[in-house]
Amino acid sequence: MDRRMLLRSAVAALGTATFSGATWHAALAATARPGVGPYGPLRPPDRSGVALPAGFT
Repeated sequence: MDRRMLLRSAVAALGTATFSGATWHAALAATARPGVGPYGPLRPPDRSGVALPAGFT
């Protein structure tokens, strides 16, 4: 096995592992839950409708 074949096999294996259904299923299985964040409460929305915490512009 030469280096080119080894690299081709490694890229194929990595692509298969990355894009397999089980990987995506596990990554997307957990739902987001709101909680206390380090940035504080949101201010009222600005004129464009974006609500940011204090200190963000």
